[in-house]
Amino acid sequence: MRKFIVSLVIACSALFALNSCIVSDKKLTEKVQQAIVDDELSKGNRLEVTEFTLDDKDGQYKGVLKGQLNGQPVTYDVKATDDGKEFDVDWELRK
Repeated sequence: MRKFIVSLVIACSALFALNSCIVSDKKLTEKVQQAIVDDELSKGNRLEVTEFTLDDKDGQYKGVLKGQLNGQPVTYDVKATDDGKEFDVDWELRK
């Protein structure tokens, strides 16, 4: 019985750790998207995001954001890092 309880605790801990990573990636994606939208808004532009993917490669996130900037289709290449407390993001408009 003791082995069963220990196994159950370990399994629950693993699920919790996995779930927290998934939530963290989702939150980072939302923060990065909002940062780009806010930056364009500060420049007097309106960015409507239609698609955004951000993939993790050893703590370095890379992705592509597609949308409409003032009614014109645009694509941004995005790079981000997250240390858990702060995130750093760079993006470049494809030409």
